[in-house]
Amino acid sequence: MPNVQWEMDRLGGTLPALKTLESKLDLMNQLKPELKSLVDDINSITDTSDLSRAKEGGRAIKRMLTSQGRAIEHDWERKT
Repeated sequence: MPNVQWEMDRLGGTLPALKTLESKLDLMNQLKPELKSLVDDINSITDTSDLSRAKEGGRAIKRMLTSQGRAIEHDWERKT
C-alpha cells in the first residue's frame, strides 16, 4: 500500500508552482493582444518597402533643382 500522506505532501508541494504558472499564463494571455498591437505598430513604423520609391523621388527633386541652378547641397551648407 502506497504512503498516501507522502503522496499528498508531494502533490501539495507542486500546487503552488502550478498556481504560479497558471497566473503567469493568464497574464501572458491578457498581454498578448497588446503585445501583438505593439509589434504591428513597430512593423509599420519600420516598414521600408517604399524606401526605394522615396529615394527615386528625392533623386528626381535633386535633378530638377540642379537643372534650375539651385542644388540642394548648397542650400543646407548655407544653413549650417
